[in-house]
Order: sequence, then structure tokens, then C-alpha cells
Amino acid sequence: MMSKAGIDRNMTKLLIFSGPSGAGKTTVFDRLAKRNVRTMQSKYCKSNSHKISSDMLLSKWAYAGYWFREIWDAKHMREDFLISDRSPLDSCAYLTNYSEHTLELTMFSMKELTKQGVDIYHVYMTADEETLLGRTRNRSKLHGSEAYRIETKGDAWDRAIKFYNDHPDIWHHVLDTSNMTPEQVEQECVRFAMEVIKPKSLESILK
Repeated sequence: MMSKAGIDRNMTKLLIFSGPSGAGKTTVFDRLAKRNVRTMQSKYCKSNSHKISSDMLLSKWAYAGYWFREIWDAKHMREDFLISDRSPLDSCAYLTNYSEHTLELTMFSMKELTKQGVDIYHVYMTADEETLLGRTRNRSKLHGSEAYRIETKGDAWDRAIKFYNDHPDIWHHVLDTSNMTPEQVEQECVRFAMEVIKPKSLESILK
């Protein structure tokens, strides 16, 4: 684990929601954003403007740089707390090749951030497979998202789930949303943040 709560009162605290499509990450992210919690805007779909195949390592580097740069900027702006919908760790789950090598480099980079005053917490959000696929399929139909097609292409889905399950040491908290409402998921994420991360700004924001 990278985080050690309380080691630096001036640390920027980062809460990352990781996991496969349909777990509820974006839903809770958007709900907290509406309550004025500081959110990261760096997303893979925005950084991969050239639409390089998501299976390729090349498609992940631009996103990683985009993501890390936004955190660095937040740190220098003395942001107390922010949340991220996925991170470069999730990119590793969908790589066809070099997944473990990319994970090693990503974790090393996150440890470097911690040394510079960014306290990082990972929440792994998941659900049973039927629920995950159903939610992702419905979102694709409602919003024209390509997530379902991309994440179920070939063995991408099985590969991603295996990656998440093979690295339990990364996650500070695991949240199974199979039988939870969006309100319950939000409440649990807020509870975790308040009890474990304890950001100064969150209590006043969520009053």
C-alpha cells in the first residue's frame, strides 16, 4: 500500500475508482462532482484523440502523461482532495501485451507522486459478471457509448477481470455494487473517504 494517512498535513489526497465498465465508477464520480467534490478531467477517451487501438501500449502513454500532469497541477494548486474515474492502472487491464511491465512502471510513478506529497487511495469497484455486462450494454444503447463493444472484443473482458483479481494488494477498498443503488454506492465511497482518507475539505463540501 502506498498511502499512510496523516504522514503530511499538506498532502493532496487522491481517491481513484478502478474496475471494469458497469461497476458504477462513473455514476458515483458524477454524483460527487455535482456536490462540488474536485474531480479529475483526464480520461482515456479524451487523450486517445487519434483512436489508436486500445489493445496497443502506444494508446496508453498519452493518457498516462495527461493524467499524471493533472495530478501534479492539482498538487501545486494545493488541492486538498480530488477523485479520479479510473487511472493508468486500469489501462494495464486492457493491454494485450506488456500489461505487467506497464503496471510496474505505473506503480513506480505513483510511488514517486507519493514522495512528492500526493497520498493515493485505490477503490476497486466491481459486480457480478451478468450485472457488469448488463449495465455496460444498457449504457451503450442509451448514450451511444462504445464501451460494450471495446471491452467485450475478443478476450478483452476476461483479461481485464483477471488483471483486477490478480492484484488484490493494490486495492485499499473493494466495493461490490451488484445489489447496491447509486445512492448506496455514493454513501459507501463517502464513508470510506471520511473514515480512512480524512480530507480536510470533504466534510464542509458534503454538509
